[in-house]
Amino acid sequence: MWLLKDPLTKLEIKRQKLLDQGAFPKVLEPLYQSALPPKDALISDLKILSLDFETTGLNFKEDCVLSMGAVEIYHNEIDFAKGFHHFLDVSDALFKGSPIIHQITPEQLAGGIDPYEAMLKLIDLLQGKVLLTHAGEIERNFLLKTLKLPLNTFLPIVSLDTFKIEKSLFTYSHNVDDLSLFKIREKRGLPPYISHNAFADAVSTAEVFLAQIAQIFGKEEKTLLKLFKLQEGLH
Repeated sequence: MWLLKDPLTKLEIKRQKLLDQGAFPKVLEPLYQSALPPKDALISDLKILSLDFETTGLNFKEDCVLSMGAVEIYHNEIDFAKGFHHFLDVSDALFKGSPIIHQITPEQLAGGIDPYEAMLKLIDLLQGKVLLTHAGEIERNFLLKTLKLPLNTFLPIVSLDTFKIEKSLFTYSHNVDDLSLFKIREKRGLPPYISHNAFADAVSTAEVFLAQIAQIFGKEEKTLLKLFKLQEGLH
């Protein structure tokens, strides 16, 4: 029977099982205590958090998060009033000979918030929401790293990914750079944006997502399960 269940049902069953067993990291308790969004929910009825991290690199052992930005999507509209952009105070670990990284200065980081506390607030913010990212392994793994958790830790979050969605819509037989946020926006006729800024990237991802679901569904009812299965290549 397990094999017959859809992926979102499996995700919710696993969350509930680990919650009942108490087999989860205490720091993730807010997520484990919140039921995942229903699989048959319409996309327009969901609160979706479009999130981006700016990091020093992609090495999860050595690199760290410099800044984080997000906006919320609700009723197929971007809610800028619920957006944020935070610098993280990792200045002591950086700037070994380089005064600026991603246009971020030591002064901005020194005035930022504690990385661990920032991730705790993010966990609280994600309760009951769908997470939206572009190539979201970066956000997932750096979230876990900053919280000092193993990278194989189960996160009870429904995640949508504009990278995966775009790849499912077209055949890409060559350079993966064609799936960069910049290239996707260019192909879809969306205006240029400021790169290497977490808030701008979060907004850009949200705009791409709205363009994608308009292409996929048109005027049809847009359910979470249908979109999730599409991005995962399931039928």
